[in-house]
Amino acid sequence: SALGSGLEGFGPEADALAVSDTSLYAGGIFTKAGGKPSVNVARAAFIAPTLPLLLRSPALAGGNFTAWFTNSPGAIFRGLGATDLSQPPNAWLPAGSVTETTPGVFQFTDPQAGNSGQRYYRIKWPE
Repeated sequence: SALGSGLEGFGPEADALAVSDTSLYAGGIFTKAGGKPSVNVARAAFIAPTLPLLLRSPALAGGNFTAWFTNSPGAIFRGLGATDLSQPPNAWLPAGSVTETTPGVFQFTDPQAGNSGQRYYRIKWPE
């Protein structure tokens, strides 16, 4: 996003912010936004995830648990795991990885699933 690494220039400062659909606009005193030339006005686009759709049945093979789902292309997720489904969300620990295999199609893999006994998973956004 254009504002991802901040504003640079005279000051710099953002005096006004506005949101429209999936964009954030900043106006103020700056010459760069996100490291790119942008005099006094910049726009950052948001990638908002949608409800995931599980593409096929999850699989456990060779000690790896794998699940595939769809969502907004470019979104970033992380996998969390717990052995007790009733644990509060902040008690779930990072588990495996989520990669975008093709635009909008994601694969979650936990290579330690075979060593963990019963385990529950959730996918979290933002990463």
